[in-house]
Amino acid sequence: MKKNKIFLIFIFGIILLLLTACSTNYDENTLKSILIKEIKENILPAENIKVVLLKKFNKNEYVAICNYDIVNSNYEDLVQINIKYGKVNVYGLGGGIGKTSPVQKMTISSTSYDSEKFKFLMVYGTVFDNRIAKVKVVYVDGKEEVSDVIYESDLGGYLFYRENYVKGFKRVEAYDKNGNLIERSDQLGGVF
Repeated sequence: MKKNKIFLIFIFGIILLLLTACSTNYDENTLKSILIKEIKENILPAENIKVVLLKKFNKNEYVAICNYDIVNSNYEDLVQINIKYGKVNVYGLGGGIGKTSPVQKMTISSTSYDSEKFKFLMVYGTVFDNRIAKVKVVYVDGKEEVSDVIYESDLGGYLFYRENYVKGFKRVEAYDKNGNLIERSDQLGGVF
């Protein structure tokens, strides 16, 4: 009887390992397709849907910035993608969907985020001006971070995250590929 219980626990452990291994079989293009389908099904009548940035956060968790049009207006959304037991789940992050304008050079948004293990302040946005190659964020505590803009389509995206709920940021700066300043958020009242 005791051997049967040990055998069943062993089999259950193997099945659990197999299910966990199955959860990592999605490549980035598949995840983008799932995300676009999710937006089409849940946000009507979204058009011109683009995944601006897809960033792996940990083993089975991604964060994505999506951009799309609804009735002559442009919107961006920050979402979390969780993969558990082979199933992809999409959740909105932050304060919801932000209205943007392609007349802007880029957008600036921020939110705090709790994962199972960490707490983060996230600063992110969509880049409409393809001259922008790098973005720098200056936090209220004086720390600065620089990141490349990732172009997944004709639009770019950037994402900064910092642990332990930093109070916020002072400004965001945009640079070209040669390191020349294109724009600073504090020069424009916080909006590019």
